[in-house]
Amino acid sequence: MIPAHRNPAFRGSLNPKFNGSINPKFNGSINPLFNGSVNPRFNGAISPAFNGSINPSFNGTMNFRVNGVLNPAINGTINPRINGTVNPSINPNITGSYVWSVNGVSAGFTVPAASECSLHYNEDGEFVAILIPNGASGWNIFADATEWIGYVLPNGADQYNWFNTEGEWTHFTT
Repeated sequence: MIPAHRNPAFRGSLNPKFNGSINPKFNGSINPLFNGSVNPRFNGAISPAFNGSINPSFNGTMNFRVNGVLNPAINGTINPRINGTVNPSINPNITGSYVWSVNGVSAGFTVPAASECSLHYNEDGEFVAILIPNGASGWNIFADATEWIGYVLPNGADQYNWFNTEGEWTHFTT
């Protein structure tokens, strides 16, 4: 059960539908379609297409298929099916974030991992993607180790908004 203080259904300040300052549709400074400095399509420093150090295809230390420390099949400490302290079904006060769709539907959770990476799991504890730091207070999201599917940006309230590679807002965290 998600604690009420981390659940946007119970705490309006966490819910972008009620708090415009964390909603990129109302706050242009956190919207990559209006602020090119936070958009990997316009800022090569945070784009895995231009910066190989943040691209797991070129940097094996960020690739969970190469680096076992980031692989939940090898490293049980970051696997919620093995380690109850990172499993919100057992420990609702996880150190990671809860992930929500823009419509407020639970979309899983994250588990902090080595090298400032995080792993995204669905509600059933199945691995979905790896979040790799992009050097600008955010992360790039990769599915299947090397497929870039989006990025995560801070929203100014110690939470994050998730975007697909086209810059469309898809998720937020609490």
